[in-house]
Amino acid sequence: MKKILVVNPGSTSTKVALYESGKAGNVKEIASRSITHSRAELDNFETTAAQEAYRADTVAQFLKENNVNELHCCAGRGAPVKALDAGSYGINDIMLNDLRTEKYSNHPSNLGALIAHSVAEQFNCPSLICDPVSVDQFEPYARYSGLPGINRRSRLHALNIRAMARHYGESIGKPLDELNLVVAHLGGGISIVPMKKGRMIDTNDANDGGPFSPQRAGTLPSTLLVKLCFSGEYGSAAELNNVLTKNAGLLAYLGTDDGREIEKRISEGDAEAEEIYHAMTYQIGREIGSAAAALKGEVDAVILTGGLSYAPLCTKWITEYVDWIAPVVVKAGEHELTALAEAGSRYIFGTEELKEY
Repeated sequence: MKKILVVNPGSTSTKVALYESGKAGNVKEIASRSITHSRAELDNFETTAAQEAYRADTVAQFLKENNVNELHCCAGRGAPVKALDAGSYGINDIMLNDLRTEKYSNHPSNLGALIAHSVAEQFNCPSLICDPVSVDQFEPYARYSGLPGINRRSRLHALNIRAMARHYGESIGKPLDELNLVVAHLGGGISIVPMKKGRMIDTNDANDGGPFSPQRAGTLPSTLLVKLCFSGEYGSAAELNNVLTKNAGLLAYLGTDDGREIEKRISEGDAEAEEIYHAMTYQIGREIGSAAAALKGEVDAVILTGGLSYAPLCTKWITEYVDWIAPVVVKAGEHELTALAEAGSRYIFGTEELKEY
């Protein structure tokens, strides 16, 4: 059995998991941990990238405690890097430099490849990332915004979206490149993607548009947004961006971003919660319809995934809006760790080659 280490860093934690694989794409988790880091510890580092050695040491301790003396691959969560085609990429010096210098982003996921590479060097095994959020397979029409100088960009939950689409194809005995799908990743941010023969040809940018979500504002009326920018209410672009991407949506309307709590309030007769929650599912349904139009209505299935797809009322209401398009399939949860392990397995057993960054 081949052993694969997976690393998924967050702002104050590092999720790490060890998998075994005996066949391409088939993996079994044998150990995992969410390693928490105190704010006091992290405040010792000037940048996110500077945490590399510190976090790698905590991962090494996890491996020691689990008596791991051999690894065949290390896979790290892909960060917002340059625009890339979908797939798995070997971690090389160019990628490491981009991440350490924060060339494209200052995000905790920058540490995914850095830690995976550090551990892989110790075990003399390959390291990779798979389907980072900057995967770009847009068709030309999708790039136009309506204003020269501002182009629509591809930013999406590519890892989970492609993994769930691949799993759906396997469940019906069809490869991804023979399917047209609409996949909706429903989490703190929402990505809704038309997949044309396996390629993600368009998406809302979860930070910039689409439905409002548990934490994000989604598409806003542009003239009113401009007015807000110059109202004096916010002291900087960073302050307003923080509101739009972390403190908007359900959180702003209802004081919580927890779908389970909101559905409980609805069951207890909270009319305001019901209206706002239903408004979000309405917008999700409308965006799914837009994605179906990008596929000219030729849709084999609509897939709902992400953490919010565990919420039964949410998926019920969305389904009522879109089941006329195609069968609706719910694949609840966020499966990034398993998706990364599967990528490592496909590489180890030779069914997928690593692309060069």
